[in-house]
Amino acid sequence: MKYLVIINCTSRKVAEPSQALSRSPRITKGTALLEVAKAWNTKIDTEKKRYLAKDLYQGRPIIDTKASVQILNNADVFVVSAGMGATHFDTLIPSYELTVVEKSIFQKNLEKNSLSIQKWWGTINKVRHGTTTPLCEIISKNDYSKIFIAMPSTYIDLIRDDLWRADPKKLKNTFIFTSPYGKTKVPTEWRHHCLSYDERLEDKKSGYNGTRSDFSQRAFRHFIEHLELHESSIETAQKKVLACMRRLNIPTPPERKKVQDEEIIRQIKKNWRKHSGHANKLLRHLRDDLLISCEQSRFRRLWNEIRIEISPKPL
Repeated sequence: MKYLVIINCTSRKVAEPSQALSRSPRITKGTALLEVAKAWNTKIDTEKKRYLAKDLYQGRPIIDTKASVQILNNADVFVVSAGMGATHFDTLIPSYELTVVEKSIFQKNLEKNSLSIQKWWGTINKVRHGTTTPLCEIISKNDYSKIFIAMPSTYIDLIRDDLWRADPKKLKNTFIFTSPYGKTKVPTEWRHHCLSYDERLEDKKSGYNGTRSDFSQRAFRHFIEHLELHESSIETAQKKVLACMRRLNIPTPPERKKVQDEEIIRQIKKNWRKHSGHANKLLRHLRDDLLISCEQSRFRRLWNEIRIEISPKPL
């Protein structure tokens, strides 16, 4: 049996990007999106320092994905990346900084010019891989026994006009790991393929609790490693996942105060040297020590702005 695993990229990488790839491309009025994608791809092609995708991307989402894939033993893993398009785990790519998460600089730039993230996905893949629907083509050209998709809502939405164009017969054994909100980004007729994982996975008793940004991959690992359901039908899997969730409780999160971007920027700058500029340590300081509420995507956007200001060269 051969499996297909599709995950999202991560903001945390093994190395900082070069100056050329440290800022997302800028879209101006009247500029064709195709030309923007071509210019970005030219920067990618000129980079000499490259890493296997499975080594470039870092953090718990990748750790959990690798653990799950090792159990599956025979799987193609593709990373959904706004900067690189659909990228196989064993592809050599440079480090970069480009994301379409909500309120990111690039996402707002697209929105300002009445462009969608789905349009960008099709365009960057056309330039880099010769097709606007790479996932559809990958699925169409292969006979995978199961397809596992572990991604948050933004990335589920990003591939909307690609993935679901595949032959429904090829998608019948698809298992989706995303948040309850991410489920709303899946076409209605495919929502029963979303496993019933929710906030109850954060119960310490599950052994798979963590942060919101790695929820999908934690759920995937729980499914493969703990429940051992990768050979089950979607109907059986749904019942067993739901039964497991019913034995867990939603933990009460610590109360964190909401502050403006300016305050977060001030605290990051204040503690930059203390934590050597490390994003994860600074975010943990904000959340755990200062009890400041800050989503990872928001933090990463602000952290990157400060990184460019404080340390233009890679750390």
